[in-house]
Amino acid sequence: MNAPLVFMDTETTGLSLTDDIWEFAAIRREPDGTETTAHIFIEHDRDKCRELPLSFRDDHYARFRDHHAYTRRDACQVITDVFRNGKPHVVGAVPNFDTERLAQFVSKQWPHWPPLGWHDPRPIEQHDATCDQHGVVSAGWPTQAAAQNAADLHAATAAYGSGGRVSGR
Repeated sequence: MNAPLVFMDTETTGLSLTDDIWEFAAIRREPDGTETTAHIFIEHDRDKCRELPLSFRDDHYARFRDHHAYTRRDACQVITDVFRNGKPHVVGAVPNFDTERLAQFVSKQWPHWPPLGWHDPRPIEQHDATCDQHGVVSAGWPTQAAAQNAADLHAATAAYGSGGRVSGR
């Protein structure tokens, strides 16, 4: 492998680009196999959560705690640290959903910061070429992600690296 892999997921207050990111989780695997993780909650407009479907709203209210939340500026530092070197391949259920929002989030907070860099993000099930290139068996990846939190991301990285499978929730 000659580029890092980033397995990531975000939780947002809705599907629009104007909605807020309230959670970010990622595992970055370097070409030498070294891994670093990030899992943060982010300050956001909690009123936007009122329009979420009940299960998503309940998840937000059950897990989000203001006293654990990063400021938006501090969250940008964590997010840019994940993507800053080596133009990683991004792996996730719908990674372009996450990367579009992360790019906008960072550019809004730090307008003069260089844009985040990554290879064209594709859903897990479309990573066959990347898997083949790295000798990883990709058959069996779910079409809908189980990667909603850091525990699921750990399972995904273990399976991705070992050629195993990740089962959905």
